[in-house]
Amino acid sequence: MSKNIKKSSCIKKRYSEASRAKSQQRQRRKSSLFKKAAEFSLGCESDVVIAIRIQKTGQVYIFYSSS
Repeated sequence: MSKNIKKSSCIKKRYSEASRAKSQQRQRRKSSLFKKAAEFSLGCESDVVIAIRIQKTGQVYIFYSSS
């Protein structure tokens, strides 16, 4: 017996070549990731540590939440 499985359509993401657009997108993603980590820390009563390093520039962002 074979089952017919539908392939879900892939969502195409827009990528911009402008450096300003890339940095804005990176900032939005970083802030949303840190926000989710804070929510997880409060909801699960746990310590959360996240470190993000930008490969191109070497910048490091660290989020640490202690209960």
